[in-house]
Amino acid sequence: MALKKSKFIGDGLTAGIDNAVVLTIENTGASEAKDVRVELKGFTKDGIRLFNDVAKKPMDDLEAGDEYMLYYYINTSQYAKTGDYELMADISYIDIAGNEYTISSPIYVPVEGVESASIDLNVENMTYPQNIQAGDNFIVEFDVTNTSDVEAKSVDIAMEYPANFIPTSSPKSLVRNFAPGQTEHFVYNFLAKEDLATNHYDLYANIKYQAKGDEQEEELKEYVGIGVSGRSGLGRPKILIEDYTFEGDTVMAGQEFDLNLRFFNTSSDDVVKKTLRYLLVQTTVCLVLLTVQVLSSLKE
Repeated sequence: MALKKSKFIGDGLTAGIDNAVVLTIENTGASEAKDVRVELKGFTKDGIRLFNDVAKKPMDDLEAGDEYMLYYYINTSQYAKTGDYELMADISYIDIAGNEYTISSPIYVPVEGVESASIDLNVENMTYPQNIQAGDNFIVEFDVTNTSDVEAKSVDIAMEYPANFIPTSSPKSLVRNFAPGQTEHFVYNFLAKEDLATNHYDLYANIKYQAKGDEQEEELKEYVGIGVSGRSGLGRPKILIEDYTFEGDTVMAGQEFDLNLRFFNTSSDDVVKKTLRYLLVQTTVCLVLLTVQVLSSLKE
């Protein structure tokens, strides 16, 4: 007694679609086989399953050389992974002497599952300000669409942002089930700190997700670039000599003269107070150097 062949509708099974397997049982012995029974094993919840059918099936007695075909209606979970699944056909019978035998034959079932229909999430309609002022509030918003035929699970969105930005709403979102064709809108609010320097800052929308029934995690990262016009007087203000004058074109050695200096504060925001001014005189070349040390700066 032997399993001669197994056949499916098409080349194999597609996840989530009903199918059938046809088993051809042949009596390869020299005498009649009685009380022939077949039990198909190996069904699982997330793999191959029976569909409106039973696993154990009786057959007619088989004469030597006869064949018999059995139909099993099967399908797979729509989240089954691509691969070859193994079922086991146990064929039991009794020979003419009354001896009982059981023969086990493996059946390999090719399944086209979720990996062959890759999941794809797209970020669309991304909007955010191109330029802001330090201290401004701003919004980053966008749509995420499942453009594949596979349901996504645990879609986790987290905004990545510099330390100079403060989220004024939760920077994270979670969608547990994301159906094919579904679109969700996401809005994130931020505040740019007042002490931000003028620069271009990078933010990212990090999106992690999985196909339902699959443990492999996919990741998508979308870039957000925002220019910030910051305060011109960050840190300690700088005081420069904008201009200086004295009488005549030269001065005489040993004589007093008046030196007029005009100072310039490079900061547009900070008022400089309590400065210490002193002169360094390099006599060899008659060059007068002025150093201005800022002791404190107060914003008014």
